[in-house]
Amino acid sequence: MVPRAGAYTLPYDVVLCGDGRPPADRLGRVAVPTLVVDGGESPPEMRTAAAATAAAVARRYETLPGQDHAVLQNPQALAPLIRSFLGGEGQSRVT
Repeated sequence: MVPRAGAYTLPYDVVLCGDGRPPADRLGRVAVPTLVVDGGESPPEMRTAAAATAAAVARRYETLPGQDHAVLQNPQALAPLIRSFLGGEGQSRVT
């Protein structure tokens, strides 16, 4: 659910997201190390999009158990994963 204060962004979100599928052709051209993260409690369509994005960029994909789409508001859950990624550990792992 979008709070009323953010409702004005919905038309723009729809335009940017198109049909909701990640643009695999464009993502396949990403040539830098990439970390795709989703939360184990995120809605299924978001998890599907994260998995498709990770498959397209062929980099690292992780699911944070017990987290949802708002994991950015929970830095203590996200920080160890980002530190690991930036430190060069497990760059080639795609799950």
